[in-house]
Amino acid sequence: MFTDLKTLLYVLYIGVLIGVFYTYYQKKFIGGFIRRLAKNKAFDKDSAVSFVELGYKQKGLMSAILTKALNGKSGLSRVVKRHEGRFYLPVESKDITIQRYNDKGTTLLSVILAIIVFFLLISFAFSVIPPLTKMAGSLPNAFKGNNADMSGYTEFEDNNDLEDTIKFLEENTNDN
Repeated sequence: MFTDLKTLLYVLYIGVLIGVFYTYYQKKFIGGFIRRLAKNKAFDKDSAVSFVELGYKQKGLMSAILTKALNGKSGLSRVVKRHEGRFYLPVESKDITIQRYNDKGTTLLSVILAIIVFFLLISFAFSVIPPLTKMAGSLPNAFKGNNADMSGYTEFEDNNDLEDTIKFLEENTNDN
């Protein structure tokens, strides 16, 4: 049972790591593009700017990442519009988009701290959960006659033994 739990905890940790890195990517790289568009006041077709005007190399890595992110029906392609190879933020959604992609609180240090904290939580879970599951697994057996400590108790063979015991208790119990 613990191996299933270990696997679950590992999967949870990997999911958290993916989430942390994805958030960092969204806030730093995609958000950086959004902030550059806003800084250049690219809010309509007439003020749209190219990657080069935003400070990216035409054939650079960031241009390739952004081109890929802007293709199809991605979240970025819904908020950033393209016109003749140039990009802009529509006026009606610029404030919400800028706020959504801000980079406040998203630093490399926060990513490292999140990784360390979740690693410590998973380590703690590995040290605490096995004894708890072992204890919980033995709990139902405590109520079964075969494993319970029944010393001092008598098992009755038939009704005569039971009747004799009741009679003995009634005679020797003092109600005073």
